Amino acid sequence: MKTEESDPHDRALFLACLSTILFAFLANLPSFAVPPGLSSEGDALDYRIPIIKWMLRHHSYPNWNWTFVDDYPMLGELLILPFFALSQELARLVPILAYGGACLFAALFGRELLPNPKKDGRKNAFFLFALASLLGLQPLLVQANHVMVDNIATCFALGSLFFLLKGRIRIAALFMAGALATRYTIWGAAPGALFALLWWEREKGKEKWRH
Repeated sequence: MKTEESDPHDRALFLACLSTILFAFLANLPSFAVPPGLSSEGDALDYRIPIIKWMLRHHSYPNWNWTFVDDYPMLGELLILPFFALSQELARLVPILAYGGACLFAALFGRELLPNPKKDGRKNAFFLFALASLLGLQPLLVQANHVMVDNIATCFALGSLFFLLKGRIRIAALFMAGALATRYTIWGAAPGALFALLWWEREKGKEKWRH
């Protein structure tokens, strides 16, 4: 139970977390004034942006059987495509939202794993603190405002894990499909997801195979 002495500390922590979350997203706003093509965007310059431009120019989805799988436009490019069509700078909106989504699902997952999560009303406080902390995680932060699909795949994968923990099997499967359709390097998550599903359903006997 909260005490009077703890209230100022709780409010300070709440405001600190809220400020961190707000400023994390505000810090990405200047990227909308920068056209795609930063040297740090790496593979986006080599094929991701050219492929998006090709689809806009030809109004079709390419059928390039000779390309490597990583060169082939997948779900991440298709999600970015309409924003790129409106304005090249808006292409950064999808990676930024995916950056926030990945942190959100990771924080929600952590909250679900809390022991006695309702005790002392700390469940939401932990979620807010975890979200604020994860927004500064370097692998997510570095690509937050780059026209790249890594954060999109991460967001889908963590969303799948969260919904699996909640027992929402069909939604978890859709999120995992989104992850696998976005970036080939996340295919390694599929066996882990299957193992997690079997472990989660281990007490249901034959019923688990139907799921």
